[in-house]
Amino acid sequence: MRRPLKCRLIFLSLAVICFSAGFYFLPEQINTQFEKMVSASFAVIYFVVLPLLYWLLIIKAGNQKPWKMILIFSLSAAVARFSFAPQIAEYFDFVMWLRIPIIVLLIALEFFLFTHVIKSLWQARKLKGDPRVHMLNKMGNEGDEKKLQMSLTLSYEPASWYYALPFLSRTHATSIGRLKLLSGHFWHLLLLLTGLVILTAISYFLIASFSELVAIIVASIIGYSLISICANYRISRYFSAYILNHHLVINHSFLSLMVIPLDVIKGVEQGNWSKHQLSESLVLGRGKQANIELTFNQRVGYFSMMGMINEAFEKVYLVVENPEGFVKKINQSDNIRTN
Repeated sequence: MRRPLKCRLIFLSLAVICFSAGFYFLPEQINTQFEKMVSASFAVIYFVVLPLLYWLLIIKAGNQKPWKMILIFSLSAAVARFSFAPQIAEYFDFVMWLRIPIIVLLIALEFFLFTHVIKSLWQARKLKGDPRVHMLNKMGNEGDEKKLQMSLTLSYEPASWYYALPFLSRTHATSIGRLKLLSGHFWHLLLLLTGLVILTAISYFLIASFSELVAIIVASIIGYSLISICANYRISRYFSAYILNHHLVINHSFLSLMVIPLDVIKGVEQGNWSKHQLSESLVLGRGKQANIELTFNQRVGYFSMMGMINEAFEKVYLVVENPEGFVKKINQSDNIRTN
């Protein structure tokens, strides 16, 4: 496992532990010196320790942009509003003051997404590839990373429908090979769908006793993941690797994407590389050994977490089902430069 991924998992675990401990240990009222010390300690954890860990484990270790620090401060403020005693929580009432404009913004965003999805799907009806790829090619030349990431994240919505509905992806570019992925098996799809139904039902019954409206909203949001799960299955099974507009597209899953211009590929080599020796390298595919090595003459972006995480690599290893055919089809491309 690569170091940046380990760091993300470590931070996520620590954040869950700290926030859960806050809800459990923070006093409901502050009347004693001990209760003041406990509250002060958690305030330091929320707004000093966790942001520092986020800076070290996410920003620095993952080579991300500093502006993303706003995410952890916003999360800490929201958790503080609902976990601290009223004497302290009132200082975070701005979170509640913002609920009305946030609701209005969300409603406006829903209408925007609705029109964006309809428009994008209409435009995508004749596309031969992933709408996310077309968005990257369109926005990548502008050099604005914030705008690029936001546009890529928004393109995930039409992309999910594009892949989930075979009718929309009927003119998709032909696959040149398949990565070995669990998500490409039908039994894996059935397992995820079963888990989704169970999770949706559990979330509804747990929340319904407090608010039926909130329960319906939460259950609907969770149930809506059905589209992404179906899209992920069809991507893994049929479209995990293909060439579109002089770019090699690698879909490790629906949440991750790598678009590689053919003219920056320095070499394609078939072989066997143990994953234990590639712990700090990007390896896409499931198996004990990688069988394809792609090297580039410049760093190429790898987008994960719906485009929110962007990393750059000069080399990537793949685990494909037919490495000979994969190498042959790439080498047949007119624009590739091989050694």
